[in-house]
Amino acid sequence: MDHEKHSVPLETVTRLILTGFKEVPSDKVVSWSKVFRWLEEKHDFYIDRKTVAAPNEIVGFEYWLRSSKFESRYVGLYKRDEKGKIDSLEVALNFIDLLNTNKLL
Repeated sequence: MDHEKHSVPLETVTRLILTGFKEVPSDKVVSWSKVFRWLEEKHDFYIDRKTVAAPNEIVGFEYWLRSSKFESRYVGLYKRDEKGKIDSLEVALNFIDLLNTNKLL
């Protein structure tokens, strides 16, 4: 079964583990939904996606990171949904690092 479209890239899974994500199966295939749920439950971070459309076409996907810990952050507009997920997760992990080192007020 091809998990690539619905799973987090391996290099990002490694970063997740370093940030405290512990739900990694032995095959290291982690679903996006599991990671987003972990961000919500453990860190109060939510990644919002909005489809941007023009008449008869999808222009791209707009990503935002929100939390009660800081104002919503615009991540970007992406043609590829997968790239938006990866970049949004990286932004969230950077915020977690900053919060853990008390560099974010």
